Amino acid sequence: GLKKNWEFAYEYMFKKFNKVISLQDDDVIKKEFIGYMVFYLNKFEKKPKIMSITGFATKVNLPKKYKFDSYLTKRSMSWSQASWKRVWIQYKKLKKDHLGIIKDSKNKKLLNEAGTDLLPLIILEYFKLIDSIQIWWSWNVIKNHGLCINPVKSLVDNIGFLDGTGTHYYQNKFLQNNISIKNKKRLNKIFYDEKINYLFKQNYNSSKLTFFVFNFLPLLIIRPLYLVKNMIKK
Repeated sequence: GLKKNWEFAYEYMFKKFNKVISLQDDDVIKKEFIGYMVFYLNKFEKKPKIMSITGFATKVNLPKKYKFDSYLTKRSMSWSQASWKRVWIQYKKLKKDHLGIIKDSKNKKLLNEAGTDLLPLIILEYFKLIDSIQIWWSWNVIKNHGLCINPVKSLVDNIGFLDGTGTHYYQNKFLQNNISIKNKKRLNKIFYDEKINYLFKQNYNSSKLTFFVFNFLPLLIIRPLYLVKNMIKK
C-alpha cells in the first residue's frame, strides 16, 4: 500500500539523514529541482513552522508583482516532497484517529480550511477504500499550524497524472504551472499570504454536493453512496 511504502522509506532514510527528498515513481524532475530543494531544506531547517517542501507547482494565479520563486501554504503536495527529521518525529507521534477527526467539529473545521477534499479522504480511508500517507501528512501540518513551501513554476512533471495512469488521478485538477519566473527571488524568511493560500486551496476543494454528503450525512449512508457512484462510473 502507498502509506506503508512511504512510511517505510521515510523511516529508513531519517535514520540516516536529517533532511530527505522523496519522489514517487512517476515524478520526473527538471534541472532546477535539486538546487531548489537543497536551498530551502538548508534555509528553513531550524524553522519548525516550515514543515514540507514540494517541487510541483499547481495552477495558482499569483499577483503580477509577486517577487519570490515560492509561496507558503497550509497543506502539502506529494508530487515530490522534502522534509526534515523533526517533522517525521511529529508525524510518528500523530494519533491517526479517523473518528476523532470526523466527529469533532473543531477538527473538521481545521481540515476544511485547508481544502474541502481532506474530510472525504479521511472518511474513505476509514472505510478502507483508499490508502494514502498524504492525508495524515497534511493533517500533521494543519494540526501543528505549519506551513509548506511551493514553487511558483513547476520543477517536476508527474507523468502518471498527465497520462492518467497514476494511483490517484483527478481529471482537470492540479493543473501544472509553467509560467516564467525571471528575476524571482528566493524566500529568505517566512512570508505567508492568506490570499495566496486561498487561491492554492481552491485546487483541493470538492464539489458542493460532495461537501454536503461527507460533512452532513451519517457514515452508514456515505459508504454505500460512494460505492454506487463508483459502480455507475464504471
